[in-house]
Parts: sequence; C-alpha cells; structure tokens
Amino acid sequence: MKNLAVCVTALALLLSGCDKPNPNPELLDPVYADLSKKAEEIKKQAEAAKAAVVDAQKEADAAVPQTRQIEYATKRLNEAKIKLLRAEQIARYYEIRTESRVATDKAEYSKAFSQKKPWPDPAEYQQFLDSERLATEHPTKWDANARRKELGFSVKADKKADEKPAEKKAEE
Repeated sequence: MKNLAVCVTALALLLSGCDKPNPNPELLDPVYADLSKKAEEIKKQAEAAKAAVVDAQKEADAAVPQTRQIEYATKRLNEAKIKLLRAEQIARYYEIRTESRVATDKAEYSKAFSQKKPWPDPAEYQQFLDSERLATEHPTKWDANARRKELGFSVKADKKADEKPAEKKAEE
C-alpha cells in the first residue's frame, strides 16, 4: 500500500510538472506564420525574376545590331531588372518584418506568461488580416489631381495661367 501511495504521488508530481515558458513563442503566432509564408513566396518570385533577367540578357546579346530588335531587347532587359529589384526589395521588407515580429512576440509572450494571460491575442491577428486586406484592396496612389477630383474640386493645369486673365480684366 505504501508503494502505491508513493507511485501515485510521483505520478501526480510528474504530470503537474513545471510551468516553463516557451523558448520559441513565435511558432505559436499566426501573424508570424503569415509573414514568414509571404517572405518565402516573395523569395520565389525574386528567383523567377532573376531567371527572367538572365533570359532577357541572352536575348539582348543575341539581338542583331542596327535593328529595332536591340531596342526592344534592351527595353525588356531594363523592365526585367526593375522587376527583380522590386521583388528583392519586397523580400527584404518581409524578412525584416518577420525578424521584428520575432522580437515583438518574445517580449509580448514573456509579459503574457508572467501575468498568466493567454497568448497570442486573436484580436491582434484579426487586426493584422484587416490591415493586409486594406493594403491590397486600396493601394496608395499619390496623385494630387486624382485626389482633387475625388474630393470634388476643379483640377486646373496651372494656377498662374488662370490668374492672369483675372488680373487683365481688373485692369480694364
């Protein structure tokens, strides 16, 4: 009977165990998972853009001089280089954002763990999804004339050109 009590006590202690913090809390975070997935997708796009630059360079090298072929090949090469640069910039952006998220997750997790609160916060993930959706649905365009039209103001090409006739009328 005594052995049974010792075994049950040992089993209870073993099952209760210690409550230790997770060394990698970012693996539980859905925001981190989305960011790392997007980073991988963009890296694949960057690799495809590199291949497109190589193909465009071969096409430009094979183009016959003193024809329009060289102009078109050069134009395609420049466009491919711009796409590659943009893809590399976006890949770097997501890489930095993912690294930043790891630091944020560790800090927030340690606070939540010390206060015995649940982590990650589902409201934060919903906010992340909403911001991503809005960013893709409404890309930012910085066109002053389009903004004036949107607000219902008249769009004039040159204010000074419009002011001169009014000044002349006042002189007459």
